[in-house]
Amino acid sequence: ENAVDKLMNLSVINYHLKEDVTKKASLGLIAQEVIEVIPEIVETSEQGILGLRYTELIPVLVKAIQELKNEINNLKNK
Repeated sequence: ENAVDKLMNLSVINYHLKEDVTKKASLGLIAQEVIEVIPEIVETSEQGILGLRYTELIPVLVKAIQELKNEINNLKNK
């Protein structure tokens, strides 16, 4: 599957948790978007809140880098 296309459909956002009194900013992805393209890394809590297993996103990122490297090599060889 095309990992680059999957990743291009995801929005990177800045957020802070409502219950975090320090309002520390974090970076993340929108779980509702991720579930559409990589449902394997989305989990739902007992309260129905979607969460992401970011560690499991690493293989998709590696695959995307490999695809981009192959595309670069193909363009260089033309």
